Amino acid sequence: MAPELHEVLERLESVEKQNRRLKWAGSLLLIAIALAGLAIVAVGRRTGPPEVIQARKFVLLDDKGRVRADLSMGRSGAEPELALYDEEGRVRAVLDADVTGPYLGFYDRNGLRQVVLGADQIGGSSLALYVGGGLYPVLKAEAGQFGASLSFFDPEDTHKLRRGGIDARATLEYEIVSESSSLSFSDKAGKVVWSTPLH
Repeated sequence: MAPELHEVLERLESVEKQNRRLKWAGSLLLIAIALAGLAIVAVGRRTGPPEVIQARKFVLLDDKGRVRADLSMGRSGAEPELALYDEEGRVRAVLDADVTGPYLGFYDRNGLRQVVLGADQIGGSSLALYVGGGLYPVLKAEAGQFGASLSFFDPEDTHKLRRGGIDARATLEYEIVSESSSLSFSDKAGKVVWSTPLH
């Protein structure tokens, strides 16, 4: 065999060996990439969403970019508050927890309160219903450690007096106390005009 042909065959054999090594290395690299991808997917499935998300405020937007809900530390920055808004951006419901206890309020389209539900720190609770954006409720139900009461108010009445835990603005008051219960009617001045014990 001619020396040039022998040299060409040796070079061809060397190139074929390098080609086989490159094929093996490429195959191993592809397998390693595939395994790494599978591992990332498996880890992602196992961990799921984060356990804790922290922020000072969360805002929920609708598909038109309008604020529909707001979870924050409230206007004072000291108590948590959840506000729900209508499509016009008006507050329609608020849930908060302040130093006096939790509160849930519902508002009309003009931002005037309609219903207020609350609880205090010593186990008492109340429900107040408003009409026409009044400052004072027309109906108030309260329950606590000393009994329960149901009060009906004149929606036009604007004076606010408290007498022994009973609101003197009430035109009809039904109170249940541990020892005695009573039903009473009051005038606009808060003077009881009729009362009877209930047993």
